Amino acid sequence: MNRSKLRRQIAWEAARLMYSRQDSEYYTAKMKAARQICKGWVKPADLPSNVEIRDQIEMLARLFEGAACSDNLLAMRLSALAMMRRLAPFRPRLIGSVLTGHVRAGSDIGEQKRFSSFLFFFSSAQRSFNSDTTCGNGAFVAEP
Repeated sequence: MNRSKLRRQIAWEAARLMYSRQDSEYYTAKMKAARQICKGWVKPADLPSNVEIRDQIEMLARLFEGAACSDNLLAMRLSALAMMRRLAPFRPRLIGSVLTGHVRAGSDIGEQKRFSSFLFFFSSAQRSFNSDTTCGNGAFVAEP
Protein backbone atom coordinates (compact mmCIF):
# COMPACT_ATOMS: atom_id res chain seq x y z
CA MET A 1 0.00 0.00 0.00
CA ASN A 2 1.45 3.39 -0.89
CA ARG A 3 2.31 5.86 1.86
CA SER A 4 -0.33 8.56 1.15
CA LYS A 5 -3.16 6.01 0.95
CA LEU A 6 -2.06 4.50 4.26
CA ARG A 7 -1.97 7.96 5.86
CA ARG A 8 -5.48 8.76 4.61
CA GLN A 9 -6.84 5.44 5.89
CA ILE A 10 -5.28 5.96 9.32
CA ALA A 11 -6.58 9.54 9.43
CA TRP A 12 -10.10 8.39 8.50
CA GLU A 13 -10.13 5.62 11.11
CA ALA A 14 -8.69 7.91 13.81
CA ALA A 15 -11.31 10.53 12.96
CA ARG A 16 -14.05 7.92 13.19
CA LEU A 17 -12.79 6.87 16.64
CA MET A 18 -12.73 10.48 17.82
CA TYR A 19 -16.06 11.43 16.25
CA SER A 20 -17.77 8.47 17.92
CA ARG A 21 -16.08 9.49 21.20
CA GLN A 22 -14.22 6.20 21.56
CA ASP A 23 -11.03 8.27 21.89
CA SER A 24 -10.52 11.87 22.85
CA GLU A 25 -6.80 12.27 22.15
CA TYR A 26 -5.25 12.47 18.71
CA TYR A 27 -2.24 10.33 19.61
CA THR A 28 -4.22 7.39 21.02
CA ALA A 29 -6.69 7.53 18.14
CA LYS A 30 -3.80 7.48 15.64
CA MET A 31 -2.15 4.53 17.31
CA LYS A 32 -5.38 2.50 17.56
CA ALA A 33 -6.20 3.26 13.94
CA ALA A 34 -2.69 2.32 12.79
CA ARG A 35 -2.83 -0.98 14.70
CA GLN A 36 -6.23 -1.82 13.20
CA ILE A 37 -5.20 -1.02 9.64
CA CYS A 38 -1.60 -2.25 9.59
CA LYS A 39 -1.93 -5.12 12.06
CA GLY A 40 1.41 -4.19 13.54
CA TRP A 41 4.06 -1.50 13.76
CA VAL A 42 3.80 1.66 11.65
CA LYS A 43 6.57 4.12 10.83
CA PRO A 44 5.98 7.50 12.49
CA ALA A 45 6.23 9.13 9.05
CA ASP A 46 3.16 7.14 7.99
CA LEU A 47 1.02 8.56 10.78
CA PRO A 48 -1.25 11.48 9.84
CA SER A 49 -0.94 14.86 11.52
CA ASN A 50 -3.54 16.15 13.95
CA VAL A 51 -4.69 18.61 11.28
CA GLU A 52 -5.35 15.76 8.83
CA ILE A 53 -7.42 13.96 11.45
CA ARG A 54 -9.31 17.13 12.40
CA ASP A 55 -10.19 17.68 8.72
CA GLN A 56 -11.59 14.14 8.57
CA ILE A 57 -13.61 14.76 11.76
CA GLU A 58 -15.10 17.88 10.16
CA MET A 59 -15.97 15.86 7.07
CA LEU A 60 -17.71 13.24 9.24
CA ALA A 61 -19.62 15.98 11.08
CA ARG A 62 -20.82 17.48 7.78
CA LEU A 63 -21.70 14.03 6.50
CA PHE A 64 -23.73 12.93 9.54
CA GLU A 65 -25.03 16.26 10.84
CA GLY A 66 -25.40 18.27 7.63
CA ALA A 67 -26.87 21.76 8.04
CA ALA A 68 -27.50 21.08 11.72
CA CYS A 69 -23.75 21.45 12.23
CA SER A 70 -23.83 25.12 11.16
CA ASP A 71 -26.98 25.76 13.19
CA ASN A 72 -25.35 24.11 16.19
CA LEU A 73 -22.26 26.32 15.84
CA LEU A 74 -24.39 29.47 15.69
CA ALA A 75 -26.39 28.43 18.78
CA MET A 76 -23.20 27.59 20.68
CA ARG A 77 -21.56 30.91 19.79
CA LEU A 78 -24.66 32.87 20.84
CA SER A 79 -24.73 30.96 24.12
CA ALA A 80 -21.03 31.63 24.64
CA LEU A 81 -21.54 35.33 23.88
CA ALA A 82 -24.32 35.59 26.48
CA MET A 83 -22.15 33.89 29.09
CA MET A 84 -19.11 36.01 28.21
CA ARG A 85 -21.20 39.15 28.69
CA ARG A 86 -22.20 37.94 32.16
CA LEU A 87 -18.56 37.25 32.97
CA ALA A 88 -17.27 40.47 31.33
CA PRO A 89 -15.64 41.81 34.53
CA PHE A 90 -13.34 38.78 34.45
CA ARG A 91 -12.36 39.34 30.79
CA PRO A 92 -13.28 35.85 29.51
CA ARG A 93 -11.80 34.48 26.29
CA LEU A 94 -13.47 32.08 23.91
CA ILE A 95 -11.48 28.90 23.33
CA GLY A 96 -11.99 25.42 21.93
CA SER A 97 -14.28 24.18 19.24
CA VAL A 98 -16.72 27.09 19.51
CA LEU A 99 -13.89 29.46 18.57
CA THR A 100 -12.41 27.35 15.78
CA GLY A 101 -15.78 26.30 14.35
CA HIS A 102 -14.89 22.60 14.53
CA VAL A 103 -18.05 21.54 16.32
CA ARG A 104 -20.03 18.36 16.33
CA ALA A 105 -22.79 16.97 18.49
CA GLY A 106 -21.67 17.17 22.11
CA SER A 107 -18.91 19.75 21.62
CA ASP A 108 -17.57 21.91 24.48
CA ILE A 109 -20.19 24.47 25.37
CA GLY A 110 -23.05 22.15 24.48
CA GLU A 111 -22.52 20.25 27.72
CA GLN A 112 -24.58 22.58 29.91
CA LYS A 113 -24.41 20.48 33.09
CA ARG A 114 -20.63 20.56 33.27
CA PHE A 115 -20.54 24.24 32.32
CA SER A 116 -23.21 25.11 34.89
CA SER A 117 -21.28 23.21 37.58
CA PHE A 118 -18.19 25.21 36.71
CA LEU A 119 -20.12 28.48 36.93
CA PHE A 120 -21.58 27.50 40.31
CA PHE A 121 -18.12 26.64 41.63
CA PHE A 122 -16.65 29.80 40.12
CA SER A 123 -19.32 32.09 41.58
CA SER A 124 -19.07 30.35 44.98
CA ALA A 125 -15.29 30.72 45.02
CA GLN A 126 -15.54 34.33 43.90
CA ARG A 127 -17.89 35.14 46.80
CA SER A 128 -15.70 33.27 49.31
CA PHE A 129 -12.52 35.22 48.67
CA ASN A 130 -11.59 38.83 48.28
CA SER A 131 -8.70 40.31 46.34
CA ASP A 132 -6.37 40.08 49.37
CA THR A 133 -6.70 36.32 49.79
CA THR A 134 -5.09 33.37 48.14
CA CYS A 135 -6.61 30.02 47.36
CA GLY A 136 -5.14 26.84 48.82
CA ASN A 137 -2.81 26.51 45.84
CA GLY A 138 -1.44 30.04 46.24
CA ALA A 139 -3.35 31.56 43.32
CA PHE A 140 -4.86 34.96 43.92
CA VAL A 141 -8.58 35.44 43.46
CA ALA A 142 -9.42 38.92 42.20
CA GLU A 143 -12.84 40.45 42.47
CA PRO A 144 -14.20 42.59 39.66
